[in-house]
Amino acid sequence: MRLLILAVALATIPGSALAISEYYSDRMPCQQVQSIIRDEGAAILRYRSRTNPSAPDLYGRYVAHGAYCLVGEVPMQAFVPATDNAQCPVSTCVNQVMPRRGGGFGGGGGAVNGVN
Repeated sequence: MRLLILAVALATIPGSALAISEYYSDRMPCQQVQSIIRDEGAAILRYRSRTNPSAPDLYGRYVAHGAYCLVGEVPMQAFVPATDNAQCPVSTCVNQVMPRRGGGFGGGGGAVNGVN
């Protein structure tokens, strides 16, 4: 029953509330880029490649904090170009790396569920 109520509630949210805005970070100052992300929670930022300006735009999803990341993701500092700063600091979401049981990151060995 709760699932049905949740589904109905989500269906009534207007599409614009679920939409994410897009901006060109290289057409505004760094402070404005950061303000947009802070105020909207998340935004798609596009920008031209400095090494190949004729290439398609580069883009990414940038967030104000970890609450805007998906389950299993964590926020990580990233940089985008702005008119006044070639490396404007922002945050993006990346997959969280979890250490394997038995210690270490990947590889092999170690016990599985405490049993060798």
